Amino acid sequence: MKKAMLIIFIFSFGVITGFAQKKDALFIYGKGFSFWVIEPEGWLCHREDAFRYTMNAYFCLGKKKINKSPAIMHITVRDKGGETVQQSLAFDMENYKKHSKKIEFLESPIDALAYEFAAKTYLINDKTTDYVCFVDPDKKSPLYLVFVLHGPKEESPKYEKDFLSLIKSFFWLTGDVKGIKK
Repeated sequence: MKKAMLIIFIFSFGVITGFAQKKDALFIYGKGFSFWVIEPEGWLCHREDAFRYTMNAYFCLGKKKINKSPAIMHITVRDKGGETVQQSLAFDMENYKKHSKKIEFLESPIDALAYEFAAKTYLINDKTTDYVCFVDPDKKSPLYLVFVLHGPKEESPKYEKDFLSLIKSFFWLTGDVKGIKK
């Protein structure tokens, strides 16, 4: 039994370590959470000042600043407050309805993740497109994550593939660890 547990531990450690090294995973952590994501090619992750924008990490194209990047992606960790990701998405959509002159909710291009999720694409005032995905990484965790791709209506769709890559690279480390589903 001890030998089997040792083999499982070594294998698991090797898979996780190999994943992090091969893919240059970014380690993002805070109070009660830790996870990895892989920076999409051509994007640069910023964590050092993300708190200024109420985010845990944001990504800009190349070396552009947040206000100069044609589109941005960001990740925010939030308290579940007893709600499911579906309820949180519904509340978010209602909030957007209240604060936008015109809003259209479209289907999300996200079809599968290794974690429970709820996602939509928002077309705001016919000018901005936001791809929004709420992810519940662990039923036991009091936290969920929100992934967003934000940009002008003409720009955001150009980076849909990068956004999908970012979300599908997500690997929760706190609590029960699941794998990546691609």
